Amino acid sequence: MTLYRKTTDGFELLSDADEAAARADVNSLFANDSGYEILLSVDEATAVRAQWAAGMTPSADELCEQVTVFCIERLAAGYADATTGKTWQCDADSVGKWTALASSAGFAILMNVNPAPPCDLIAADNSTMTLSVADAFALFNSRVMPWVSATILHARATKDAILAGNPPADITAGWP
Repeated sequence: MTLYRKTTDGFELLSDADEAAARADVNSLFANDSGYEILLSVDEATAVRAQWAAGMTPSADELCEQVTVFCIERLAAGYADATTGKTWQCDADSVGKWTALASSAGFAILMNVNPAPPCDLIAADNSTMTLSVADAFALFNSRVMPWVSATILHARATKDAILAGNPPADITAGWP
């Protein structure tokens, strides 16, 4: 048997009994140093295991959870609308409010409510904006909600690819 241990002076050959005990211990790790098989200390083994963990590929379930978290964070950060120059939050609570607003605005347009009350909105930066019924409907029905749907569908497609064994190289790429 030829297992060595690092010492302050270099390397020390382990006795047959010490080597047998080290090889029987499932927590022992070995390294090859200049052609010598070296028993790593507990601290060295812990550091190596941490490096392995950092470089390990997450499971499909873990990747899918990362996609879910990333999707939720994107929605919460909101849709940046070029027309209004504002970002509109799209977390679950906000989407419910925007859906109600777009529905109410759509009904007001459909029923030709005159004069239609303006829509007072609060953007992600906490500034307020007043829009006409038609502008509010266009904002949420034609721009914000399609982005929300595309974001959710992208998350679903990414998860489906992961579960099919074809994970993307970067789960943060390609989002709307």
